[in-house]
Amino acid sequence: MTLCSRDRQSSFFDVSFLASNLFDEKDPYRQALERLRLNLGWKEALDLPVDYAGFHPTTLVHFRQRLLAHEQGRVAFDALLQALEQEGLMARRGKQRLDSTHILGQVAQMSRLEKTRATVRLFLEMLERTGRLGELPEGAALRERYCDSEVLWHKLGKEALAAKFQQTGQDMQTLLAWVENHQDLLAHEKTKLLQRVFGEQFEVTAAGPAVRKQEDSGTVQNPHDPQAQWAAKDQNKTKTWVGYKVQIAETVPEQTGPKAPGEPTRAFLAEVTTTEAIVSDLEGCVRLEQQQEQHGL
Repeated sequence: MTLCSRDRQSSFFDVSFLASNLFDEKDPYRQALERLRLNLGWKEALDLPVDYAGFHPTTLVHFRQRLLAHEQGRVAFDALLQALEQEGLMARRGKQRLDSTHILGQVAQMSRLEKTRATVRLFLEMLERTGRLGELPEGAALRERYCDSEVLWHKLGKEALAAKFQQTGQDMQTLLAWVENHQDLLAHEKTKLLQRVFGEQFEVTAAGPAVRKQEDSGTVQNPHDPQAQWAAKDQNKTKTWVGYKVQIAETVPEQTGPKAPGEPTRAFLAEVTTTEAIVSDLEGCVRLEQQQEQHGL
């Protein structure tokens, strides 16, 4: 089963993990586990004994990895939707309110030079992990240049920065030419990332790689999360972010007059679809509807 660990221990723990993620109130794993261990309300909700000692927080990490590996990231959300439908609180193909908002990528802002150098470093580290760095001509020199040295960017002038950018482009071109003769490496994600960033930041000329004057939309902003994109919320670009966009559908309950203070809403989230940051709301709405169709809603 997807939710059971490899040693086939009881899925009781997996249910606890899932509940912990649902009710962690944006707490880090360790703090959420402390709540599970000390909070009587949580123990009552999960039908746990009062003296329940909890489990190691890294187990939550492994549980989430198993969900992702089996493409079951929606399992809790879909279970809630089915329960709401069974209780008559949500109707299929009922009225919905659509909206979108941004999601910040958990990445640092990088200059164009920094992200090209970081891309080269990730590629070299991949070669080292797989024992292939020794096959690369001047591999030791490249490792020292990109992996072992720390650049004090604030002390470099424009000419020095431009020279480093040009050097990085030449090194990327050399690495891509080398990897063409190693078919087993062409499909690796770090090779594809190297190809992508080189194409986004440089153009090939007779004199060698030349830095592009400006970046196009949708380019890699940080090689540690290549899918995170830069986007602006308004035409004046006063509100910008690097990350993703999420499309949200909420049910629209029948109007029955104003609610009393403290009375819960009867509106529920019916769908949450994550898209690239630069995707328009119109296209995002189409993707949201397609996802609802796939899940029978």
